[in-house]
Amino acid sequence: MRLLVDVEARARVRKASICPLTILVAALTHHGRCDATTSILTACNKLPKRWAQELESEANARADEVDLVLEEALHESEECEEHADVDLTHELLMTVLPYEAEEEDTAIISNSALNPCPQLVVDQLIAYEQHRMAPFNRHRAGGQVVTQTVESDKSNALRWLGYVTVHQRQEPSLELFGHPHVGAWTQAWMEWLREQGLKSSTLAVYCNQVIAVSGYALTIVEDPSSCPTDELLNLRKQAESLAKQERLFQPKNKNWLSWEAAQEARVACVDAYHAAEGNTKQALLRDCLILSFHTLQPPDRALRARASCYTYLFSH
Repeated sequence: MRLLVDVEARARVRKASICPLTILVAALTHHGRCDATTSILTACNKLPKRWAQELESEANARADEVDLVLEEALHESEECEEHADVDLTHELLMTVLPYEAEEEDTAIISNSALNPCPQLVVDQLIAYEQHRMAPFNRHRAGGQVVTQTVESDKSNALRWLGYVTVHQRQEPSLELFGHPHVGAWTQAWMEWLREQGLKSSTLAVYCNQVIAVSGYALTIVEDPSSCPTDELLNLRKQAESLAKQERLFQPKNKNWLSWEAAQEARVACVDAYHAAEGNTKQALLRDCLILSFHTLQPPDRALRARASCYTYLFSH
């Protein structure tokens, strides 16, 4: 993509960022169609099919022409968009998250679960287990699950009920998962969990489990239509988005070291070298040289990245 500035202004560029094309396309598509987004996506050869059809239809209208095939395709596309929210809801309910709750996060809030557990909740959890594990259930969306999944859902339900009972002054019952205020309570719970230091990926898993229990609660409440399932889905998607951002800054390899840790390793190796004697000292000398080579004069990675970015922008 060309740098959209005057030639004289290019020398004044001091900062530039490299943005993945997939992120750029998603952001511009979400922003909506306008002259700027259309121009950029066209230059990237990523113009959405519907946008191209709309542009062609508008050009035909200006020329007092009609393409019946094109208009029919646009009409079918609009009908698909009307059902998109329903399809997305079903997809999110059925989709398993690509990660699990962190054990250290669960340990932080281990004392927040409902305790003691009333007999009503015990009976409802047994009914929930049967609801989720039965081979056939006309009230359940999706197939049966394994015991591990159900036990994890039940543990999370007790944590959620523990919070709602204490902070929202509600009588504990799984029917609360089908309550009109379940979205507001879950949001407050997730905000509280975030204050305790839990990761967003864990929050996404917990929210997903709330959605699962809510699906059962809708079969036992008097008015299931009053339950704001869409609010729970929004919270899950937002937690997933935050989790993806956090994972961008996490080490990709278990052997990854921060720059500070690498410097500490070099200093520790040098100290061990001075304290060693005989053959051990000779072996440590090699380690000191290797660590010093990699840590005393590191390459200017930021400068290289900027130079690569400028070269790419100015050559396209």
